[in-house]
Amino acid sequence: MAVLLAAGWLALPGVPSARADALTAAVEMPAAPPVAASTHNGSFSSSDYVLPVAVLVGAGAAAAYAYAHRNRRSLTRTTPASAPGAGAGAGGEGAAESRESLNLDALGALDTGSKEALVAADDAIRTSEEELGFAADQLEEEAVRPFAEAVAYARSEVSAAFRLRQQLDDGDPEDDEARRALLDEIVSRCADADERLDAEAAAFDRLRDLEHNAPQALAAAEASFRTLTGRTAAADSTLTALHQQYEPSAFAPVAGHVEEAKDRLVFATTTLNLARQALDADDNDTAAVYVRAAEGAVAQTTLLVEAVERRGRELADAEGAVGEGKVDEGKVDEGTAVGAETSVAEVEAAVAMAEVYITTHRGAVGCEARTRLYAARRHLELAGGAAESGPAGALARQAQSLAETDVHSFEETGNTGESALVSRGEGGLSGAVLGGIILSGTDTDGAGGGDGTGGTGDLGETGGPGSFGGGGTRRRKGGGGRF
Repeated sequence: MAVLLAAGWLALPGVPSARADALTAAVEMPAAPPVAASTHNGSFSSSDYVLPVAVLVGAGAAAAYAYAHRNRRSLTRTTPASAPGAGAGAGGEGAAESRESLNLDALGALDTGSKEALVAADDAIRTSEEELGFAADQLEEEAVRPFAEAVAYARSEVSAAFRLRQQLDDGDPEDDEARRALLDEIVSRCADADERLDAEAAAFDRLRDLEHNAPQALAAAEASFRTLTGRTAAADSTLTALHQQYEPSAFAPVAGHVEEAKDRLVFATTTLNLARQALDADDNDTAAVYVRAAEGAVAQTTLLVEAVERRGRELADAEGAVGEGKVDEGKVDEGTAVGAETSVAEVEAAVAMAEVYITTHRGAVGCEARTRLYAARRHLELAGGAAESGPAGALARQAQSLAETDVHSFEETGNTGESALVSRGEGGLSGAVLGGIILSGTDTDGAGGGDGTGGTGDLGETGGPGSFGGGGTRRRKGGGGRF
């Protein structure tokens, strides 16, 4: 540094005769400036050395400060330094491995969070659609239109998010940054869906005013309950006939639906009675909570019974096709497609059966099964004919199989808790939690395991019935210790 400064000074105009001597002095660093004038190529005074000496002294002071500062920083640093002699290769490789590990951990956490967001948003939509249906039965179509539009918007956002989830499940893309971008979009779309539903929740409550209208809502739920009692008994007879006529594979997707329907009716009986007692005690707020729970049970019983009735009709139609020589009897027994002209209908049936199963068991069903169901819907919507509808049927069967696995896991590990209803000998609560009628006490709705892959909810931590709204509002009615 001193050499460079001195050389710069020598380049200044007006001192050509001192350049060589000054450069030598700068290199040799003399202890004191000369007191006699040089006579090299002319004469000049000692004042001509003042500027270079000052520059050299300043440069030396700056160098000393820099060295001391650097030494002090190395003694007081808090981040680990590279080992002596390790070189850039060893230290750089360790840092790179550490960064890669952190990135993978963050990506894994984001992946898990995206699954939880999808399950919660899907459940919020299903619950909102359910309560909207009861409101529509009692109110004018125009009155419920804004809420139907909110649900449609939320459904479109979550559908798009599930499409991205299917891409990730298929291994596309492989690049971590691209995967991160898709996961971020999934979480963002689920948040948008939640926000739209949450924004309408207060207005929906004002419209329905269930606390004030509890007597009318209870009367409607009781009427539906009485009708369903007879239909469930008829569905039981239908299922018995299917057992006698066909191989189990022909009706396997609905084989357990009658027992599930009976379980939901038990819960409906319990909650309807409690609602009636609350009304008799002029406690409309409590009555409203029980009415909402009973409505959920009635809705799921309807879905389960209708699925059995529909499967009975489908197999009867297939028998007719056999009699006309359109298909052979083996295909009916196996429950597979019943001919080119009706294969789209069969695919639609497979998608519908998976839809019913996941809806009525959503308290345990995780993200993967739901993703396959959304993919099946999309393929069915895009199918232009029988050949194109094939993937939808395969995806629907995958969805139901994965959902059944989640439910088996839930039933093996999840029904061990206590609750207010169970302790009083009141039944049907386990089925209500399994069906997502009564929300679990976990932070992630549905799939109580918390990873969006199927849950082990605790009945001792149940909340209240779900309500119209997104993640921020659907728990607002709460259980209040009632469940």
